[in-house]
Amino acid sequence: HMITGTTQRIEKKFVSGWEEDNHMNVVFLSNENQPLPVEPNDRRLLVIWPERKLDPAITERVEAAMKDGGIQAWYRYLLDQDLADFNEFTEPPMTEAKRRLIDYGLPSWEAFLRDWQAGVLPYPYASCQTAQLYAAYKQWCHDAGEGSVLSRNKLTQMLVPFLKRKENVHYLSGAGSKKGTFFVVGDPGEGES
Repeated sequence: HMITGTTQRIEKKFVSGWEEDNHMNVVFLSNENQPLPVEPNDRRLLVIWPERKLDPAITERVEAAMKDGGIQAWYRYLLDQDLADFNEFTEPPMTEAKRRLIDYGLPSWEAFLRDWQAGVLPYPYASCQTAQLYAAYKQWCHDAGEGSVLSRNKLTQMLVPFLKRKENVHYLSGAGSKKGTFFVVGDPGEGES
């Protein structure tokens, strides 16, 4: 709510609370591996991961600059930036740190789908029966150490927005024809159904 809410409730000791318009910009500083869950299509957060502590000499120079008008100079520098291409719809850049945070929070089914589509699984990213895909998902969960394995029905429902699902499809199996439910990847080639 602090990020997307239009108002923010203000509470003070011994005073009744009230609502204010939310014009906040927030910086979260944390040592946690996942300070906030970040969704794959997030359009609000910039994530930066410092790789090491600042050298003490740099810290001293920054402190000296701050005492000698550095804060005002930094503010002037920011005010002078050309923001012609920046507006309320501009998305923050995707950083390696943000990608890592997104991957860290992915549910098992979404990490499986990502890996399957990327071609890093021993199963080709191709049309298949839902039962085949579920068996591959269960094996992936086992190999990846995922404890939260979805049921076949739940996995199927989670994948429907990303893959075409066809029910009661006739297919050849051995000497005969059977019916099954498939996930269809891509469009069939010429002359194929």
